[in-house]
Amino acid sequence: MTVHETLAAAEARITELEALDDEDLDAVLINIARIGQLRDAYPNYYADTGRFTEFVEACLST
Repeated sequence: MTVHETLAAAEARITELEALDDEDLDAVLINIARIGQLRDAYPNYYADTGRFTEFVEACLST
């Protein structure tokens, strides 16, 4: 993971990574104010199924 200070820098870097055409590389561009917000903003990035499980259980109980 790399943190960029500007959107332009982040876009330039993701363009470089995509140009590598590496099937084993996944490049994503995300926008958060603080790095601590990453897990809450993108739980799937961490394979956190807790929220999904809660959602399914809530739907099944109605």
